[in-house]
Amino acid sequence: AVRTTFTSCNGHSPGAEGVYECVLDSSACGDGEKFDYAKWTEEWGDHPCNCEDVRVGLCRDGPLADDEEWTEENSHCAVSPADCGEGRTFVNAREAAGSGRNRREGRPCGPGG
Repeated sequence: AVRTTFTSCNGHSPGAEGVYECVLDSSACGDGEKFDYAKWTEEWGDHPCNCEDVRVGLCRDGPLADDEEWTEENSHCAVSPADCGEGRTFVNAREAAGSGRNRREGRPCGPGG
């Protein structure tokens, strides 16, 4: 079966050149990161970026309280702020993962997707 492959950002932290993170598009890459097309990641990376490898952001009603975490009960997966609706807070995948308060990961699909 043919699977859709995704793009990646390369070198997401100092000294991590050659280490890549699967992403939906170039807007997920940070300053100093190289955006790699799906073909590069599939042919020259250590594995292709499949749907289940890509993280997306999260939405919720308002910001988190100081002692609160992102959970399935208080948030839903979202690709962009436009997916959240008016009055809802969006956090991208990296912000959520780096917050130390994330017990949830948004993904476009599950394993084998």
